[in-house]
Amino acid sequence: NRSSDLGSGSGLMASLRSGWNPLVGNQAPPQEQQQVAGAENVAAEKEATEEKKKEVPDHASVAAVVYTFGFGSDHNATLLEAISEHGGGAYYYIDENEKIPESFADCLGGLLSTVGQNVCLGVVANDGSRITRVHHRRAGEVTESGTRCEVNLGDIQSEESRDVVVELKLPALSGPREESGVVMTSELSYFNAITNMMEKAFVDVRVRRPGVVEETSKKPNKEIDKQRNRVVAAEAMKEATTLADKDQLEKAREVIEKAAAQVGVSVSRDDALSKSLLGDLEKSKMQLSSRTAYHKGGSNFMYMQGQAHAQQRSSAPDDGAYATPRKMMMKKAVKKK
Repeated sequence: NRSSDLGSGSGLMASLRSGWNPLVGNQAPPQEQQQVAGAENVAAEKEATEEKKKEVPDHASVAAVVYTFGFGSDHNATLLEAISEHGGGAYYYIDENEKIPESFADCLGGLLSTVGQNVCLGVVANDGSRITRVHHRRAGEVTESGTRCEVNLGDIQSEESRDVVVELKLPALSGPREESGVVMTSELSYFNAITNMMEKAFVDVRVRRPGVVEETSKKPNKEIDKQRNRVVAAEAMKEATTLADKDQLEKAREVIEKAAAQVGVSVSRDDALSKSLLGDLEKSKMQLSSRTAYHKGGSNFMYMQGQAHAQQRSSAPDDGAYATPRKMMMKKAVKKK
């Protein structure tokens, strides 16, 4: 919406604010507070983007979810991705008119299948262990003691899953410990949208530290490895867009190439997810071949897919990596029409 009648600032920000303020002020249940923002040809000034990002309320303090849609290449992907990131939603880049129905169907299919809201994960290090890093965009600061960190996962839709990669430093032992010990505890809390009740769950992470390690135990876990690949790809795309936005295309390509090389030699390189990551990294590299390619859709693609991999949520009509049955059903329905 490019109307200037809604207040000061760009039409997009004014429209968002006009829809957001009533949600902040009312006390409706969380599941009723969803907001979708669209932007068509809003070539907002790049130099104003950072200031506008500061105006966006933090999703952690407001029970509302914001999704953004950018049509064509002539829009500010940096701003739209930031709005959706702070609003706990997702950014959709629509490069063709034919993809409009499917993109909205993907979004709506997810909203209609929301089963958990205000999902919060707490990780607590035990037995002398220290948390060195939590790989998630919505992770809070690790406490000074290195023993706790909280991650705001937002909402979760039916058939979705969330994987949070945590780096943990174990203390030195005076000798082997054959019995497994609890090195970390995961605490999950969320609002169950089906039962309308708050739920909690706890899981202990146990590790054995024997004197002799069996050969089978030396092999990397493929499930963990592919999630590490996902984190590597998402972080690389985020870093590359930051560099490319400053016209440092060569450095941006190097970041993408390094990530692709790491994923390409991993033990889970033949997994469907890893192949999808390699495909997106290769396409990102092509989009960074020139300023024209990057600004004519490359940045939009990289912002969208980088966020999708970070959140584990589809935001493209042809993205099968995180598409859920409900979303696929909705997209199939609009295709028939």
